[in-house]
Amino acid sequence: MRTIVDLEGKEWRYDDCLSCAINSGKVKPFGGIIYETANFVVTQDFSRPIIGFLVISAKRHVVTYDNLTEEERADLAELAYKTQTVLKNLKICDYFNIYVAEYKEGHFHLQILPRYKYMEDEHGTIIGNLNRGFKYAKDNLSLPENLIKINEALQKISQEMKRL
Repeated sequence: MRTIVDLEGKEWRYDDCLSCAINSGKVKPFGGIIYETANFVVTQDFSRPIIGFLVISAKRHVVTYDNLTEEERADLAELAYKTQTVLKNLKICDYFNIYVAEYKEGHFHLQILPRYKYMEDEHGTIIGNLNRGFKYAKDNLSLPENLIKINEALQKISQEMKRL
């Protein structure tokens, strides 16, 4: 049994796979499922209070990109485009870092991380500063007023994604 703490400090217990627990409704990410297709769900990152930090997770228990079907790859590409477009249209962020995440005990997922000034180094990049940026977000943005802003943004994102 594993445990994860959400943005509000609530502990969730699940068996081996967080994505399976989310897909089955046993674990609820902050803001719920923002959008879904036949193959993927879009949620707020589970433990980092960053507005617009969205995760696109495979519904099927598949770990690596190369094991996605052709249909899933096409769906993922369209969903990544749609997600990034919505975040830009809502003026949440203009630039992003998009990461593929493959973990042997989880589902394949794509992380769409908006780039904020506090994440950047002196060269304007965030690659070497991810952990520092994530720590800053946890230490400084886990405030109730920021969670309200995140939730409001998630509702707008969800509405806009359904509209497109």
